[in-house]
Amino acid sequence: MGRRGAELRLFCQSAGVRNRGYSQRLQRVVVDFRAEHSFGKAAERLREHYGIDVSIEAIRQHTLRCGRYISQLADESNAPANTLIVQMDGSMISVMQPGGGADRRKGKQLLWREARLCLARPSNSAQALYGSMLGTAEAASWLWREVALKAGLSNKTYVHGLGDRAPGLSINFATTSARKVCVCSISTM
Repeated sequence: MGRRGAELRLFCQSAGVRNRGYSQRLQRVVVDFRAEHSFGKAAERLREHYGIDVSIEAIRQHTLRCGRYISQLADESNAPANTLIVQMDGSMISVMQPGGGADRRKGKQLLWREARLCLARPSNSAQALYGSMLGTAEAASWLWREVALKAGLSNKTYVHGLGDRAPGLSINFATTSARKVCVCSISTM
């Protein structure tokens, strides 16, 4: 209610915004920029690309709200699949370990760790589910099992596994409750 009676804001209604509010599209852009950069850098990119000044705190609030929404989504498993295609592979990535003392920038070390990526998808679907971790090979096999269960692994599922014969990275198929397991090795050059 304004001073002169009810106010009709046609643009606000058509754009889906309210006074001091953020449209859904702007919220999406804010969260996308924040996913790539820090809160401060996301504010700079918004100013550079769209000419909009958004406070760092507002970017933080929208990002946290989006994170809470994503964490509340239900973990839905697919229906049991007849055949699952699974794969696990590893890649070495560099990781920085900070130094000791008051100034942790001094004495830092560059270490190499193996990141493990697993995939599972029903044979009749192009949509795959992924999981990744920096843990041990045994922990990676547990992650693979969780991903496979979400993709539709059951005691009546045929499992077709792909791997590259890397030591310590073989998928532990013996613990699956699948009906039949076929493992194919891929040689890499």
